[in-house]
Amino acid sequence: MLRFELKYNQECRQYITLTNTSGDYIIYKVKTTLPETYYVSPNVDCLKNGEHVKIGVTLVNDECNKFIEKNRLGKPLSVDKHRFKVECAPITAADYDGLKANELSSKERSEKYNEFLKTVSTDRYALKFRVDFTYPPAADLDSPETDVIREPASVSGKSSVNPTATDIGFNDFNGPGYDPNSIDAIITELQALRTKYDKVLELTVNLTAEKDNMIARLNAKQNERKEMTKLKEKERKGAKALANASKKRGMFSYSFLIIAAIIAYVVGYYLEHVKIFSKPNPRSEL
Repeated sequence: MLRFELKYNQECRQYITLTNTSGDYIIYKVKTTLPETYYVSPNVDCLKNGEHVKIGVTLVNDECNKFIEKNRLGKPLSVDKHRFKVECAPITAADYDGLKANELSSKERSEKYNEFLKTVSTDRYALKFRVDFTYPPAADLDSPETDVIREPASVSGKSSVNPTATDIGFNDFNGPGYDPNSIDAIITELQALRTKYDKVLELTVNLTAEKDNMIARLNAKQNERKEMTKLKEKERKGAKALANASKKRGMFSYSFLIIAAIIAYVVGYYLEHVKIFSKPNPRSEL
């Protein structure tokens, strides 16, 4: 059991002391069900016979405050899903020397060890831990004190836990762990921040490009709509001009017919009274 004494605005830490009493070389890796809630350092390493390592398990500040606040409101959060598992597997002396040969940063060491663990086919022993919280009195919430670190008893590198049992819910840590006094940890944090910044920058660039693309499409649609409006207006004016022309042609034809009728009437009237084509007078023939 890892028992954390919670204090407001402070990261709470516990330690697991792992000792290799197997008589062989081993490699270990720490897994948890909540990798975003805890930092573990070192979360992966290898040990020779008789060697031990002090593994720090830290509950992050924001999570610590959240649990304290919920408890203060009378709605304590369950820690049933807060589990840790230390997997241990035997390795050869040559593997140990190869892994320890070069000086690596925490991140490089974690990546190298994780890649090596994928090749380990031997049985793995698991040491499992549950979590328990001790909450501060309400009077101490406004005046946090220095955190007190307690160390549990050491555990051996072997366990009676069935190594073939399937563990559901345990996840690898995303980084090499957390150690505020380690330069590698600070560099790792800076690299993580830089990665997040690059992702935000990439997202900003993508959103800007998408915005420009949408603006260009909108302008194209607006120009197309303007062109269609102009074309419709032109067609409307053409149709109106054609109707006016047809109307004028109709009026001209109607006027022409009236004038022609008048002329015909005058000519007929004149011919009727003058009688140009009448028969000769009989008296003139005599």
